Amino acid sequence: MNPYIDKDYFILRKIKMGIKKLTDTANKEWDKAKKICKPETEIMTNNCCPI
Repeated sequence: MNPYIDKDYFILRKIKMGIKKLTDTANKEWDKAKKICKPETEIMTNNCCPI
């Protein structure tokens, strides 16, 4: 692909790469949150912050 001729391709590629980066970042944060919010015993609920 030629960036001077195929501008639409490179614009769409840049958007897709940005979305992928955001998705990867969100997944990493979700994994961190799941580690923090694990219940320690069977009696505990799935809430990580008790009321």
